[in-house]
Amino acid sequence: MHAQFDKTESAIAILAVLNNLGIAKAAQKRYEEAEETYWRAIDMCKTYQGEEHPDVARIYYNLARLYVQKILSKLQADLDIQKKEYEDIETLLLSALYIQEKHLGAEHPETALTLHELASIYLAQDNKQQAEPLYQRLLELSKKDPDKQMEEKFPHLSSAIEGLRSFLYDPPSYEQLETLFQRSINNREQELDPSHPDVITIKKQQAYFLHSVGNHVEAEAIERELNSLEVDE
Repeated sequence: MHAQFDKTESAIAILAVLNNLGIAKAAQKRYEEAEETYWRAIDMCKTYQGEEHPDVARIYYNLARLYVQKILSKLQADLDIQKKEYEDIETLLLSALYIQEKHLGAEHPETALTLHELASIYLAQDNKQQAEPLYQRLLELSKKDPDKQMEEKFPHLSSAIEGLRSFLYDPPSYEQLETLFQRSINNREQELDPSHPDVITIKKQQAYFLHSVGNHVEAEAIERELNSLEVDE
């Protein structure tokens, strides 16, 4: 029994390393390697902690974020996005959400984070019908959070929820979109290192948006900043 305990403890330590390695590889745009690493972590987590352990949900979420990064890279390269690519993200997020609601609770901050990501994926496909109920749930969660636990754990989430509201009910102007991007970047940089994958991803989204509206000068400035981060690493 003691030997089994030691083996499980060792596996959990390796699992943490694999998850962090997946994040690092994703930041380096080594997407295939990152994906393989995440799936290894998922298999190990299921074996040693159980198929519905919250850590499984966390890795599902990270893998979904990796797939989002891959889609953004393809958009920037003017490549076509297949419907299955969105479906794969949706499957991972729904799997994560099931575990989180069952084992962490419907009002847990990590549940809210996954709800937001899922709503964003629906909006990216112009599927407001499925995005709106998720936004309403997020809105209720933020109202039921008097101690600001959700905001404390994920400072960017409140502005992200506001961004969902804007896209659903009041499509923003160019100036409003710029403000939303900058606010989200500022919030994430307060929580995370500037080279963190989540910060880099939203800056890539901002650059893509600026290119799409013809503001190539500002977009290229952001891209140069991102390239310098990659060189420093």
